[in-house]
Amino acid sequence: MSTAAVTPTPPQAAPPGLTLVSAAPAAKAKSAVLMEVVVNRDALLAEVAAAQGITSSRTTIPILSNLLIEAQDGFLKISASNIEQTLTTKAPATVKKAGVATVPARKLYDYLKLLPAGDISIKLLDNDGSEFRPVVPTPRWSAWHGTATPRSPPSAACRR
Repeated sequence: MSTAAVTPTPPQAAPPGLTLVSAAPAAKAKSAVLMEVVVNRDALLAEVAAAQGITSSRTTIPILSNLLIEAQDGFLKISASNIEQTLTTKAPATVKKAGVATVPARKLYDYLKLLPAGDISIKLLDNDGSEFRPVVPTPRWSAWHGTATPRSPPSAACRR
């Protein structure tokens, strides 16, 4: 084993056109909300079901398999088209921030079926993402430890 001192090497400059990036994870930036609404899941599911029946899953124009969703003036407007026919429907909603988005019809329909009944919050984020969350308080459960429950006296049949 060597006892020679080790001297640290000075940091090298990046070659022209490249930038050195720290290996430490950067702080996650908070995404801005582009659209935000609260809508009843059952009302939205009924409207999306009707609209997604119009869309085509096999098309050479991919946007035709999407729904156009517009949040404005207390409702969520949902539009679908397959070039030959167009359907526009509305669902009542609480619009926190108006906006417009397109979403894949079938994926939205399947996802809405998985959510529990009640109000859901929909947010469109500026990082090409969206959030669909139930607006339901987390249930609270009461539980008692087994030793805290009183013991019942043995029955006459058990004493024999």
